[in-house]
Amino acid sequence: MEIFYLTLSQMLMMFTFVLIGYVLRKTKILPEASVATMSRLETYVFVPALTLSNFMENCTVKTLKENYILVLYGLVLILSSLIVAYPLSKLFVKNHTESLELDYKRNIYKYALTFGNYGFFGNFIVLGIWGSEGLFKYLMFTFGVSLLCYSWGLFILIPKGSEKVTLTSVLKRMTTPPILALMLGLVAGLLNLKAYLPDFLLDVLSKASNCMGPVAMLLAGFVVGGFELKSLLS
Repeated sequence: MEIFYLTLSQMLMMFTFVLIGYVLRKTKILPEASVATMSRLETYVFVPALTLSNFMENCTVKTLKENYILVLYGLVLILSSLIVAYPLSKLFVKNHTESLELDYKRNIYKYALTFGNYGFFGNFIVLGIWGSEGLFKYLMFTFGVSLLCYSWGLFILIPKGSEKVTLTSVLKRMTTPPILALMLGLVAGLLNLKAYLPDFLLDVLSKASNCMGPVAMLLAGFVVGGFELKSLLS
């Protein structure tokens, strides 16, 4: 019951932020361009700060040995989802005549059926309920998921013919701030670089990490606020 109430409390807090974001959009207090601003803040600042800070604190040779199996579990789960997503995507987009537009719509369903919101929502819930050590285990579990999301995931979301896909372009997409923070945090944790960094830098990472959840929920509510609830529910 304790876990239930902790989860419920975390969910209620999350949806309160979502509601605030929804109201901000509907009342036009913030401009529509705020979606891009908040999204970039999450991608380039808050999520990398959370990942880097957590790995610097919890990643050691001992914890890697204890939790490496979680990476394998995550890979098995995400690859299973990917395999199932291919036939299911055809059920959502039915047409006997193939076209680039239909193929792209199917790719959107493939992505959506493979990846849940393991980043913004997942990080926020896990951190709130299980704390820093629980988040580290979760980040280990989603390690392979992130690599697949920023490689295959982004690849299928680009319409065919709009960009030439090469190994270099795929690798370039994988060098996003969240992935770089993951790799850097892994090295920094193993080398115990936290002990050599000035306190003000650690405070910067901590404060930026605390912004990740609230801004992510505001962003979710702001996006939903751009649609009519009646049409979404129907």
